[in-house]
Amino acid sequence: MTQSSPSNPPSPDSSRPQPLQRADCDLKSGTSSQLSPMYPFDALCALPNGHTASNPVNKHTFRHAAFQPSATEPHAQTQPAKTSDAYAILAAQRLNRPISPHLSIYKPQMTWYASALNRVTGSVLSGGLYVFGAAYLVSPLLGWHLESAAMAEWFGGFGAVTKGVMKFGISWPFTFHCWNGIRHLVWDTGREFGNKQVQVTGWIVVALSVVSSTALAFVGTGGGKSKGTGVGEESWKG
Repeated sequence: MTQSSPSNPPSPDSSRPQPLQRADCDLKSGTSSQLSPMYPFDALCALPNGHTASNPVNKHTFRHAAFQPSATEPHAQTQPAKTSDAYAILAAQRLNRPISPHLSIYKPQMTWYASALNRVTGSVLSGGLYVFGAAYLVSPLLGWHLESAAMAEWFGGFGAVTKGVMKFGISWPFTFHCWNGIRHLVWDTGREFGNKQVQVTGWIVVALSVVSSTALAFVGTGGGKSKGTGVGEESWKG
């Protein structure tokens, strides 16, 4: 029994993968040519005048020339920007930016009134203490009389209403900050944290601070001289 052999026996190298080749047009002659399998994707067309892509020098020359812009292609006209033009563009862009909400859009509430007053009164009390302490230390050098006797004599020269207003203005920051501090201590226990409770306790702090400041300002305020204190007017002047 004989076995027929194929008409075209396979070559010894047919099992090996063949390198890719690419056929393109010649730029000069317009004829089809084969690129070298060493550089199958280096160029779209074959090189003119018999040059091949296998030559590294020609390959580099062709690649450099392929990316150069053509003289006939239109180019965008550019002009250097001036400093004034750049500032005008920036100002126009800023007009289109979103603006953060301002305090005027919010309805006034006790919550942020009390919060702001707590910070303001604390700053007034601490700042006043530092300023008076520094002034008291340098008063002997500057010739100021900030002793207790001198200040009591100066304050005693005002009328009853003026004394009450001045004492109220000095005592109210202290009383408000004190009562509001107690309010914060209650919050630290986890109580009175609801919206209604916060509003109510804020108004309670305001009422207590006004009443206590009024008591401190006008109780015992009179137009006469002090009696029974053990400190006379003669000792203040001395």
